[in-house]
Amino acid sequence: MADEDEEYEASERASDVVAADHGDAPSFLRRILPWITGGAVSVALGAGAGILQNRREEAHAGEAAQAKKPAPTPEQFPVALELDLGKTVFNCADNGQLIAGAVTVLLEVRTNEKWGGGEHARLKDAIDPKGEGEYSCAARIKDALVILLSTKMSGELRSARGKEVLKLEILDQMNRVLFGGFDKDKDPQGVVTNVFFTDFLVQ
Repeated sequence: MADEDEEYEASERASDVVAADHGDAPSFLRRILPWITGGAVSVALGAGAGILQNRREEAHAGEAAQAKKPAPTPEQFPVALELDLGKTVFNCADNGQLIAGAVTVLLEVRTNEKWGGGEHARLKDAIDPKGEGEYSCAARIKDALVILLSTKMSGELRSARGKEVLKLEILDQMNRVLFGGFDKDKDPQGVVTNVFFTDFLVQ
């Protein structure tokens, strides 16, 4: 009986030692997991910082490019012109209903003799959809107008304040489209000074 008790105790001790060996020592995966997690977090933070830095550099480059082009003066652009952009048809941005609109835009611009002088101004040719001049921007003008107008709610366009805001936005867009180039020999030079709506319909 005593022998059986001793054998039982010895086997219990042996099983406790085996259990201790297996339970106390963490597995390889548990030991390496914190290192993998730390590495992944470090890589993600580094990539995020790099993207942020690139965007800041692009923003500074854009600001520098805008700063390079000086503000126009009346002496630079002595020729006054009126450019009729024709009728633009668009859909308003109202949710759940289709509301169409049509607007005819007239631009008042100042330019130089090269682009606005003579009987047949080159700038008028440039905005003519059928024009075949070396510089044609009719498609870009129409595209910019349609995209801008399609972001507007019909309620905005029906109010006087909404129309005035739209005029300022069109003036800004048209200055970029028409006179955004830096090459004085190839790109039109000038400035849009005013925007008029000769026809405006939202229904």
